[in-house]
Amino acid sequence: MTTSAGAEVLQFYPERYYSASPTYNTWVKLTAAAVHRLRPAPSQAGMYYQTICPSICGRPGTLFLLITFPLVDRAISRTDNFDPVVHPTFFHLNHPIRFVRLVGTVVAVEDLGPRFVLLTLDDGSGATVELKVTRLSPAESAALHAAAASTTTTTTTIPTATTSSSSSSSIFHTTVDNLVVRSTIGVFEVLVGGIPIDIGTTIKAKATLGTFRGAMQGVLQRCWVLRGHGGAGNGGSSSSTRDEAAEWLGTATFMLSVLAKPWVLSADDIRRLERRLAQEEKQRRDEERRAERKRAERARRKEEVYRERREKVRVYEEKVERRRRQEEVLMNKGALV
Repeated sequence: MTTSAGAEVLQFYPERYYSASPTYNTWVKLTAAAVHRLRPAPSQAGMYYQTICPSICGRPGTLFLLITFPLVDRAISRTDNFDPVVHPTFFHLNHPIRFVRLVGTVVAVEDLGPRFVLLTLDDGSGATVELKVTRLSPAESAALHAAAASTTTTTTTIPTATTSSSSSSSIFHTTVDNLVVRSTIGVFEVLVGGIPIDIGTTIKAKATLGTFRGAMQGVLQRCWVLRGHGGAGNGGSSSSTRDEAAEWLGTATFMLSVLAKPWVLSADDIRRLERRLAQEEKQRRDEERRAERKRAERARRKEEVYRERREKVRVYEEKVERRRRQEEVLMNKGALV
């Protein structure tokens, strides 16, 4: 097929090569707008299409021609897999991305009780992104609270309700270690490290990716409040702004140095990866064989123990039977026939 002038050819590599990507096993610094531009892998091998890469930090957009890597495994985006161990993979150009780091201001907090909480983040990139927080069940939350109360000797960092009628039952833990939800009649609060999350709070979040009704969504894994969010009188607001600006600088640097250009593997890189993968596969097979030999040896020893036990039982039963016959012969002597 003919391509547009200046079009750049990208290759989607097989999933076994993803570990060599600079974005696959790291928290990728993205903006909310960039998150919504992520796409799943092409669904068919050999599929051709064109896309415009939007400007990144002021750079003009570039026309790319995206094609799948020929005659290799299809890159799979597990967007429908809810296994927490397997995180969905999305793509910026041909960069595989599973984990993202976002910095922005909370513009909405939504209670989707009893299971979820949504935080909407606005980072000034022209889009907002939802971060989903999963609450633990009341039983799990109560168990965690009781364990924390029994092991903590100092004042707990999880705030309790201000009224005397409040109890630990209003505190709900979540899958994020330092984030809890305080929910009771007329009260709903999200607290990160003991700090309430209000509209206007600036946070740094690390999340995995998913989709909901066709829109990109983050699944919150870790969260921090940028210090100085409360009170300009003590310089807190300016401190938060400086922290946010520093995080934005890191995002811009990463996007320009890594994401602005395609991920390319040279022939030498592929050969090294194949050798490493072959070695890992050989090690895996060797470990499986060793494990199989150990299982066989354990089974053999167990069978020997059972066989020795059966032999002892047989010898004992034969001895008992001989004694019974001797006693029977002795008692039958002189008996009337």
